[in-house]
Amino acid sequence: MLLTYFNPSLFGRRVVALPVSEKWFEITVWGGILLINAYAMGTLYEHKEKHFRELRNTYHGILMILSQFISKDKYTQNHSYRVSIYATTIAAQMGLSAEKLEDIRAAALLHDLGKLDVSREILYKAARL
Repeated sequence: MLLTYFNPSLFGRRVVALPVSEKWFEITVWGGILLINAYAMGTLYEHKEKHFRELRNTYHGILMILSQFISKDKYTQNHSYRVSIYATTIAAQMGLSAEKLEDIRAAALLHDLGKLDVSREILYKAARL
């Protein structure tokens, strides 16, 4: 941009040159606009990241609450949590991405979700299902 102001003949078109004081005024105005734009974009990015972190924390909390609902008795208490630790450890050893690790952790926490709809008598009866 500065190049076009100070060397208008380089760009082939005949440009009417402004006096130096007007050129600096326009450059200052454009610079101010760019600074305001950069500040606004940075602020929006920070807000987006903050809300994303809050959403991620809420998601993790809901997963943990659901996994606790799934663990109805003392024998399966923290079972889903232990499965999630084992599954993510194995997936990490396989070299999967962080996004895939998070998906595997969520799936492991919820892997017994179907047990919520089955009555306690059926789940814990002595005979075969």
